[in-house]
Amino acid sequence: MNHVKLAFATTIILFAPLLFQSCTMKGTPIVVLETPKFVPQSQPESPVETGISEDASSVGVFLQWNHVDGASGYNIYRADSTGSSGIPFRLVRAVSNDTSYVDGASITTGVTYFYRMQAYSSAQDESKFSDTVHITLLEKPGLISPVSLTVNASGLQFTWKYMANTSDVLIRIKDVSLGHAGYVWISKLHNDWYSGSGISVAFNVDSTATGQLTSGDSYLWRIDQYNLGTDEQTKSVWGTFGVK
Repeated sequence: MNHVKLAFATTIILFAPLLFQSCTMKGTPIVVLETPKFVPQSQPESPVETGISEDASSVGVFLQWNHVDGASGYNIYRADSTGSSGIPFRLVRAVSNDTSYVDGASITTGVTYFYRMQAYSSAQDESKFSDTVHITLLEKPGLISPVSLTVNASGLQFTWKYMANTSDVLIRIKDVSLGHAGYVWISKLHNDWYSGSGISVAFNVDSTATGQLTSGDSYLWRIDQYNLGTDEQTKSVWGTFGVK
């Protein structure tokens, strides 16, 4: 009798790995996805803007993250709070086949928005949550001039309405013919350069422009406002102008 029990136990031990392997092969394999990471935010003066920021064309939040191998999409979550009130994150959007998204869903100036995300596979396996990023949007500056005008390059002044109370202001001007990276002038402005009925600054007042404004070319310009050391920022819409 003991010999029968021993033989039966030996048979189970020998065949257990095969049974486990058979079950594993028949089931859906589990995909372990890497935890996604948001792209670090670029410096305000950088010609290549990355990371979390305000979308210049709307009142919205631009988000950018690194691709995760094996992921078929990403779930983006948002919390509208100061981070201490316990308001939970909620799903904003499932984004597939992309690594950026503009969140314009009921975005309000003066509110701090927190974001985190998960990658998911085609089998709906999910990664761990990413790190959390946050941003507070301020009221956009209003461009006054030049907007949809053809102007003389000599003595050109850029004028706008200062809307938010910030410590730092940046002007960006780029040549449309040179594409997204075709900046002619990116400058951090100082209060003593402002003049006129609106807030104005002359082109290349600090002598840091990388080129001159060319007759016949079209240009875009924008005003950014921000408070260094905080998550507060705002960007005007892009204004357009041509040069005679």
